[in-house]
Amino acid sequence: DVSFHPKLDPQGEEVYVLSGELRDVDGTYHAGSWIRNPVPFWQAWSGQPGTMIFYKSGHFIDCL
Repeated sequence: DVSFHPKLDPQGEEVYVLSGELRDVDGTYHAGSWIRNPVPFWQAWSGQPGTMIFYKSGHFIDCL
């Protein structure tokens, strides 16, 4: 497995699985899965070598 730890953004993160599978403590996300995680759910991700994702953070508007 290959893993990564996202940079903490106070607004949260979004991940789209382009190919392969991505896993976290809640389960497995297959190609085509879109995950939006607010800050309390930050965690480490893992997947098989060759898994491709689109990762986005820092784009949510601060509503406070």
